Amino acid sequence: ISFNRHTLFKTSKISEARATDKNKLYLSFGYTGDDGIDKHTKYERINFNVNDEVKVSKNMKFGFNLIASRENLPYGSDQLDDARRALPIINSAPKSVFAKNPYGNDSTNYYMYEGVPVIQNTEHNPLMVVENEWNKRKNIKYRIVPSLYGEYNILRGLTFKATIYADVSNEDKREYTPLYYSYNPT
Repeated sequence: ISFNRHTLFKTSKISEARATDKNKLYLSFGYTGDDGIDKHTKYERINFNVNDEVKVSKNMKFGFNLIASRENLPYGSDQLDDARRALPIINSAPKSVFAKNPYGNDSTNYYMYEGVPVIQNTEHNPLMVVENEWNKRKNIKYRIVPSLYGEYNILRGLTFKATIYADVSNEDKREYTPLYYSYNPT
């Protein structure tokens, strides 16, 4: 068992290998987590690996490999690029502003981030977008790669190997963009 921890990145791996003259088995389980350099950009990956090889005779062996993983992909905004283009007059802290609730009929004080006076339609307050949308996105990716093989040693230095494999992945991606107000100082 090994465990490494750095400031933003952590990984751990558990592996086990067993071997005899007739059988070789390898199992591995791993976890990787990275907090990222942007706000709310945590990446997580869990992976599993199993290999087994059975020697049937002096010249023939069969085996299989299985690699499976689950990735929790981080909130995918262009925070750094958006921050680079944002005007330097944007306040990074929310301000209490009296406004109507976008989901109801009541009005009250809301803590809002400052919007950008319209200069170009692509500019906005990047912190406002991140704080209002980061937990409204889900992106989980599953991947499995199984394979089977058979190997026959025909002559010394000449081996025939047949392999069949698949590479299957599935991505569960959901996104919800809520209504929210921004405070315009002008």
